[in-house]
Amino acid sequence: MEVKKPILKKTELQKIDHLEISSVIDIDFSILDTCSCAGEDIEEFKISTSVVENLLASRAKIGEFIVRDATLTRCDFSGVISNMTTLERVEINKSRIQGTQFMNSNVLDVAIKNSKGESSSFRFSKLKNVAFVECDMHEADFQG
Repeated sequence: MEVKKPILKKTELQKIDHLEISSVIDIDFSILDTCSCAGEDIEEFKISTSVVENLLASRAKIGEFIVRDATLTRCDFSGVISNMTTLERVEINKSRIQGTQFMNSNVLDVAIKNSKGESSSFRFSKLKNVAFVECDMHEADFQG
């Protein structure tokens, strides 16, 4: 199985020094390092064509979570609840997705590497070309 990699040209990305937390967050063509939206209630969170490191989003409630053509490294999504999630051409490295609830999601061409995802839920989700490499996914729910 070949997982398509995110389409990223770092020379075209702009560094963001501060993430403004609001009900709608849109990270586009950016490099973002070290920020937090932990425990926040977010209607719409979009990350596209970006490199994100050290994002703390644990226990956030996200209405619509869309990530396309992105690399997420050392991020904490533990306990995140999302009503609608789309992940396309995404690499998640050395991150925590424990207890996440990404039910009814569309996940396409995603590589999750060296991450902890025990007790996460992808119930009733569509997964295609998804690879979990050296991940702890015990008790994860992929039913439906």
